[in-house]
Amino acid sequence: MTRKSIALIIFFICLIGGVFAFWEFQKNSKVSKPEKAKPTQEKTSPYFLVEKVYFTETDDPNTVLLNIKIKRNKIAQYKYQIHFPPQEGTAQGIGPIEVEFGAQPTEFKEEVTTTPETLIQEFIARSYPDNVPEFGKSYFCKIKFYLTNGKEYNWEGNVGWEK
Repeated sequence: MTRKSIALIIFFICLIGGVFAFWEFQKNSKVSKPEKAKPTQEKTSPYFLVEKVYFTETDDPNTVLLNIKIKRNKIAQYKYQIHFPPQEGTAQGIGPIEVEFGAQPTEFKEEVTTTPETLIQEFIARSYPDNVPEFGKSYFCKIKFYLTNGKEYNWEGNVGWEK
């Protein structure tokens, strides 16, 4: 009976060891998941992103400055439209304001080398009697960018004031 008990114990030890060995083998042989985009990959892949849009005051009380902070790589805008639809409590909106640079999209290759961060500044005339944009208030805005890779990038959101 002791021989059978010892044989049974050895069998269970071998079985448990085999299960753990198989489990470790499976765990180590799985295909590793791809990691999230590394900074070096981000720098080489084309992208266009609006980071922040905000107003700042100017010396002229009739105009304000609309600031658009953009992160981009290998894609640039050649044209954009800014539109403030009628806001709550106002009769009319502002725009669309269309800004086009000298070059046309056909003059660009699909990808262009650009600076990674850009600040576009556009003067916006205050409209009376609505007094849009009034200091301290935020306004809903839509901006459409026409990109050098032939695509469009749309941004919309509330535009507040720089603090």
